[in-house]
Amino acid sequence: MGATRAHTQVEEVRIRSVRDLANDVENIIDEFMYHVYEQQIGGRFARWIHKTIHFQSTLDKRKCQQVIENRNGN
Repeated sequence: MGATRAHTQVEEVRIRSVRDLANDVENIIDEFMYHVYEQQIGGRFARWIHKTIHFQSTLDKRKCQQVIENRNGN
């Protein structure tokens, strides 16, 4: 049981690390899109890219939540 707990802790740290990295990437993309939009370079295109990225992000968050819930037996 001790090995299982350690493995679970490693997984939790890994999940947290990946989640933090994903948030950092999302922030970088948001900042980039903000600058593109501000400069009026393809304003409509920038909005489309922004919506597309956030839609995928929402799906990924839901999928991660489902995986975590399934692992916890919920």
